[in-house]
Amino acid sequence: MSDAADDLAIVSARFSALWDAIIDAGAASPENRLLLVDRVRDALDRGHSRLSPLAPELIANSFAVEDIVHAGDRTLVLRLRHRDLGTVHALKTLPPERRDDAVLRGWLLHEGRLAGALDHPNIVTPRAVLRLSDGRPALLSDWMPATLSSRLTGGRFSASEIADLLHPLLTGLGYLHGKGIVHGDISPANLFFADAASAQVMIGDFGLALREGERPGDLAVARGAHPHFAAPEQLAGARPDPRSDLYSCGRILDLLMTRCGTAAAAIPELTSLASRLTQPDPAHRPADAAAALAWLGSSLQQARR
Repeated sequence: MSDAADDLAIVSARFSALWDAIIDAGAASPENRLLLVDRVRDALDRGHSRLSPLAPELIANSFAVEDIVHAGDRTLVLRLRHRDLGTVHALKTLPPERRDDAVLRGWLLHEGRLAGALDHPNIVTPRAVLRLSDGRPALLSDWMPATLSSRLTGGRFSASEIADLLHPLLTGLGYLHGKGIVHGDISPANLFFADAASAQVMIGDFGLALREGERPGDLAVARGAHPHFAAPEQLAGARPDPRSDLYSCGRILDLLMTRCGTAAAAIPELTSLASRLTQPDPAHRPADAAAALAWLGSSLQQARR
């Protein structure tokens, strides 16, 4: 028998004995079983470096990396699971090769400070700002399993469903605008849902968000909003304002209407709102999301019927 086979046989025998001990402990007390399992896991984590040249896929000794969701030039997004609680989270950080990029670090921390101060049911906010072992800042948020982009690939929408999506979107934007914040990158990819069946849109990704008085150049990152949803003034290089966010909402509403099983003429409330939101001249749009909701008023309720 080879050395490798000998080692495997020893490991197998010891694992069987360990498993029997865990079962026996659980028979007396389920709490003891959980405690023993956790201690074994801790021991394996500590010894992992002796078994492999790779560092354990753990962050802050609490979150196991499950998947790479996005790997771009400026951002890396991971799906994590808390090793003890089992909760799922998203982690937004910088690519490892750009860990020393001061501009990107400042940009990510700006997003953490701005979004971390928000508190609204239709806003995805970071739970914590972590510092990774190599010094990269990272934003930890709840995991959102679906986006409007993913839902758009799944079929058609009724007029009622469109209205039910639009209302929380405008409500969340109304909260932001009331705080003097412009999101600057409203698009289907940045609208999230906490579960597959939810109609409660949650606005996320505040990488381009600006407080009142800030300009895009203050972020020192040459990254623009999605060109299919950005307002004309943004594409021309002007500072976005609340009406720019509303233009993006109008573009999303137009897109949803093309996926609607009801003829557009049968839902004039929504087609009228889309037209007002996407006026090329910002002065002809509602002043902000609160004004758009007030203008729509009972029309949304009628569209839901």
